[in-house]
Amino acid sequence: MGRAEMIILIGAIAILGRYSLTVNDALAGNEIHILQSEYELNAVSIVEGVFRQAWLKSFDENTVTGNPDSIPGSFTGASALGTESGESYPNFDDIDDFNDLTIEGEATNGMTYSMKISVGYVDVSDKETFLATRSSLKRMNVTLSSDYMRNDITFSRIYPYWK
Repeated sequence: MGRAEMIILIGAIAILGRYSLTVNDALAGNEIHILQSEYELNAVSIVEGVFRQAWLKSFDENTVTGNPDSIPGSFTGASALGTESGESYPNFDDIDDFNDLTIEGEATNGMTYSMKISVGYVDVSDKETFLATRSSLKRMNVTLSSDYMRNDITFSRIYPYWK
């Protein structure tokens, strides 16, 4: 084999090696994106589970046994939202018991997570800002964080009171 063929062979090996590294980097990057997507979908499922739990509860402590005398005047005051004495998760009886709750857990795929939940009254014209007064709408914000995900996820759900 001549000198020219040897240089061409070394060049071809170098190009093939570089191409191989590029393909490996792309495959590894795709796998990371796939795992991130799996963890994020799992996180959404966990948050939806909390929303479903809250949906099955009464709107307010004063609606557990029936309709209150006045709406929204008989509802729990905005500054008193949270668990009542003797209540603990998951044995709540109304939506605002979830206020200021932190839940830590591990998903079936091994992802550890922490959820912070806040609940407050909101107004029909401004469903973002918690009110200092009572309303017939409550908003639940759930933020889930995990070392397995790049970013925390935050979801909100509005719960209306209806007789």
